[in-house]
Amino acid sequence: MIPQKVLDAIKTLKSAPIIKESAMAVGDIRPIQDFDGGDTRLALILDIDNFFDYAIVTLIHPYVRYATEHDLVIGGDTVSMPYDVVVQCDIRASVWKKQIGRLVGHLPATSVDELMKAKINLDTVSSSCRHGSKLTGPLDVRWNFKVAEGRELKKISQDCTIALIEDKIDLQVDDLELMTAILRSVDNYEDLRSVNKYEEMLLCFYDFAQMHSENVRISLDTWSKLEDLGLLDENRWKDSGFDVVRVGAMIYGLYFKSISTQVKKQNKPSSARSANTREIHITLEKLLQESSARAAR
Repeated sequence: MIPQKVLDAIKTLKSAPIIKESAMAVGDIRPIQDFDGGDTRLALILDIDNFFDYAIVTLIHPYVRYATEHDLVIGGDTVSMPYDVVVQCDIRASVWKKQIGRLVGHLPATSVDELMKAKINLDTVSSSCRHGSKLTGPLDVRWNFKVAEGRELKKISQDCTIALIEDKIDLQVDDLELMTAILRSVDNYEDLRSVNKYEEMLLCFYDFAQMHSENVRISLDTWSKLEDLGLLDENRWKDSGFDVVRVGAMIYGLYFKSISTQVKKQNKPSSARSANTREIHITLEKLLQESSARAAR
């Protein structure tokens, strides 16, 4: 027989709101998983880097009594969830987007912006929002809980964190559409009608290649296709109004590095590659987004 206390508790439960899956966005509450497919936790997405495919997250949990002065207790209605959640503002880390699962809740982006501030205006986040009580020290029952939470996020985020800190990211440009777009004349490429947008895109790619010169690679197959299309012709660059010397230095520099990388890969055993080195593909869409952001600045 089910105890009466359990039955009473069930009656007080709210039904889970219906939330439709959508593109990943700041403010989403989604499960994040160990890169090896191990532990899974719910997290709030604080920021997203779509260019390098990672997000900055903080862990959340439903144990309101464990909230400290560094945490925020937010009502379930505000985050589109059937229960109140505790957002741990002092525990943040980067995880690969591949580690992030389906949408289960959402906090408005304006509220997330407030969470990133040193002094948080609770009313801006939610009328039901409040801080937890002050953590009193190692004898406080919440002390070990907070330590365990930090270790949990460290474990889940370590693959991405190590790759970003130690610059162990291979930026592979295999998108022929991208390379075609930045080398083809404006008149022959209908998707880039604005000269300014086209120039911004090439400059963005140039700066990107310079900034990440040790990591950017273009596949040899892509180089062959570009040559077949006549897009490595300096006269074409000149006719398009570009600085031939500047563009040539970028293109040929990338080419020789690509050749060098290919040789090294053939001579190096696969076991020698760091487990934390990740390959990220740079696409036309990503570069357009980045060049638009650049132009806005």
